[in-house]
Amino acid sequence: MTNFSETGYNKGDMNFESRTINFDYKLTELEDDLVDYILKHKEEVVEMKIVHLAQTIYTVPNTITRFCHKLGYKGFSELKAELRHEITDKKLPSNPKQRFC
Repeated sequence: MTNFSETGYNKGDMNFESRTINFDYKLTELEDDLVDYILKHKEEVVEMKIVHLAQTIYTVPNTITRFCHKLGYKGFSELKAELRHEITDKKLPSNPKQRFC
């Protein structure tokens, strides 16, 4: 099943920041704070348990899970996997020849 948003974009093809921009009008103030925290601390968030992240931003794990679902992720683990992938891609050289030298 393809997961399309109201705007017609396949959520599976978007990175975290693109998803948050696409759904910004639907996010609560707390979810906006969560987005800001994740964007500023990506490398830390990929290592966090959902309970620790919830404590850090003064909420409960269920709020984070609902936030993940709202953005089209199956859950917090999938969001962390996407962030980890983004971090890895950012660290790789953009020129394929540089990767193997």
